[in-house]
Amino acid sequence: LVMNPTLNEEVIQQDLSEDLEGAESEWLGIFRKSLSTHLHPEVLDDAVVPKRRELEFQPNTLYSAFVDVSGGTRDSMTLALTHMEPSSDGDVLVLDLVREVVPDPKFDPAQVAKDFCKELARYHITEISGDRYAAQWCVSAFENEGVRYNPTPHSKSELYLLVEPLFNTGRVRLLDHPKMVAQFKMLERRTRQGGKDLVDAPGNRPEDIANAVAGALVMANSSSIGRIKTYDWLRFARKE
Repeated sequence: LVMNPTLNEEVIQQDLSEDLEGAESEWLGIFRKSLSTHLHPEVLDDAVVPKRRELEFQPNTLYSAFVDVSGGTRDSMTLALTHMEPSSDGDVLVLDLVREVVPDPKFDPAQVAKDFCKELARYHITEISGDRYAAQWCVSAFENEGVRYNPTPHSKSELYLLVEPLFNTGRVRLLDHPKMVAQFKMLERRTRQGGKDLVDAPGNRPEDIANAVAGALVMANSSSIGRIKTYDWLRFARKE
């Protein structure tokens, strides 16, 4: 504002509230760290609703579902369900359910997909989103159970970047799920050449639950009519 007083101060303050590190670099001329924590621990703790383990189906509610598929070797196969609801402070994104299946010698991804579809049926969900990993297999596995599988156009890192402003503006209500919260807290944000950030877990540590939850929150946010669409949030991904 000192260098260019014609700028909109409200826009600057909004960017600072949604993505502090990125906005400080863009608006305040502060050099960015090459490696930083993705979400502040206090922000995550504030998003958790204590002792809330799971929410039951509510009529007249539009639910979003996201699955992180596992190949059956190391990664878990995870499912998250979310919905948007009004509040006195504006619309909030609510996490309803989390499921994780850890692979073992008898792990069968097709059976897990079938079990996940039973959970979807409880919430009257007929579509699910997920990444493009083994997309064709996922399409068949879920469609066999009457559920449409929609591959997301976003990478895992982009989903984390898209969900960051939702957390920072206090629009997320999480379940009291310690493992999920721990996975979010360990995520690291790296600044790469060209300004496009990368978010991932250090040392290939598991973050399958966090990935599914981030995806479901982004889907719930983008599905709300008249709200900012998912693609509009991509500016926070610092695209080249």
